[in-house]
Amino acid sequence: MALQILHAWQPTELKKFKMEDGYFYKIGLVDIKFDDDVRITLENKDQILEIIYGKVNISHPLIGKVWNFCYGKADAFRFGLTDDKSKTVFPASLNKEFYYMYKVENSEFIKWQDSVSPFTSKDYPELEHHLFITDNDIIETLSVFEPRFIIKDK
Repeated sequence: MALQILHAWQPTELKKFKMEDGYFYKIGLVDIKFDDDVRITLENKDQILEIIYGKVNISHPLIGKVWNFCYGKADAFRFGLTDDKSKTVFPASLNKEFYYMYKVENSEFIKWQDSVSPFTSKDYPELEHHLFITDNDIIETLSVFEPRFIIKDK
């Protein structure tokens, strides 16, 4: 099994969502909604972060959707995302004073999805495994597009 690599990813929008003392335990999960889109809402003491997987290409049912979703407690990493089965890469531009997420390379979650679905990462090589961490939660998505981020003050 290839080592899974967690690439810390911090788009420009996330550089506005503060992470007090640089720790995920200061970030809380508020809500997860599944409607026409998938919305994950996180908070710190002063701000709300909406992570939105909206419809991108409604002409193709797989392109505009989150393919799969996992939720668990922070101490229950799934798909081998533990220290001995993965490594983490932090780019030099990452600012740990602000929130960041991960993109998982060599993902066991994607391999599992490939084994249970007629639509695979071979057909859609842009499929990505995204990982969000909060004080008590691990949220994982499989999607062929990146989410949008909206930050609001409380």
